[in-house]
Amino acid sequence: MVHEKEYTEDGHPLPSPPPSLNGTYIDGEYLIRFLNSDEFIREPGFENKDFFSKEADLKHLKGQIENSKKWAKETDLKDYYLAYKNDRNEKEGYHFYTPLFNNDSTEVYIQVDFYEGVYGDGTGYFLIKENGTWKVVGSTGIWIT
Repeated sequence: MVHEKEYTEDGHPLPSPPPSLNGTYIDGEYLIRFLNSDEFIREPGFENKDFFSKEADLKHLKGQIENSKKWAKETDLKDYYLAYKNDRNEKEGYHFYTPLFNNDSTEVYIQVDFYEGVYGDGTGYFLIKENGTWKVVGSTGIWIT
């Protein structure tokens, strides 16, 4: 089950929070190091590819992360996401975080949480756009209960 988009009491759509690793919002430099480390499992043919490898990618990535944090703060999502986490044992489904793109929108990092009763896990995926189609080229577990 995928939950419908949720809205604040005044009708504004709730933006997704920026991805986090170990419960802390990521920053651009850390994400790039993480994606290019041995911890990140790459699909065959992408073992030696560097992700978000251009200097402009880091600047673009930082801007997206800062905007996500700003949106979360402006819409007071702290309380919303705390409540979401507190009652997640009663929710089943997926929770998507803000996707982070490279400068020319040909690479993207996506983080997804899945909940089913008391079980849950979070996974990060890296996709590359080839011939107009997105292809998963790497993934890693972020957390599990």
